[in-house]
Amino acid sequence: KYPIIYGAHLDGRYYFNPKAQVSSELTFLLQWYGIDNGNIKAKSVHLLFQNKKHTMTRILGDGLSGFYQIDLQMNNNNEYWCEPYGFVVETTDNKKYRLPENNRY
Repeated sequence: KYPIIYGAHLDGRYYFNPKAQVSSELTFLLQWYGIDNGNIKAKSVHLLFQNKKHTMTRILGDGLSGFYQIDLQMNNNNEYWCEPYGFVVETTDNKKYRLPENNRY
C-alpha cells in the first residue's frame, strides 16, 4: 500500500468557506498513512507548485497518520493557477514518496 492516501486542491473561487464568503486562496491537501507500511513516519511534507517547494502544515494527526494543508493566495492578475502540481513526503528513514508517483510531474 502506498502511504500517500490522496492529494487534492480546492479553488477558493468556486467553493464557500464556513463564513459563506468566496476566497481567493488555493488550498492543497494531503493525507499520509504510514501505519500499514511498517510505521513509516513523515518528517516533512511539501507541495511542488509553480517551480517552488512549499512546506505544508500538519493540521490533524501525527507523523504516522496525518492530514496536511497549505493555502496559497491567488493573484488576480495571474491566470495560470491551473498548473500541474505534486507532493513529496520525506520520512524519518530518509526516503521520499511522491504523488503523482511518476517523476515526470
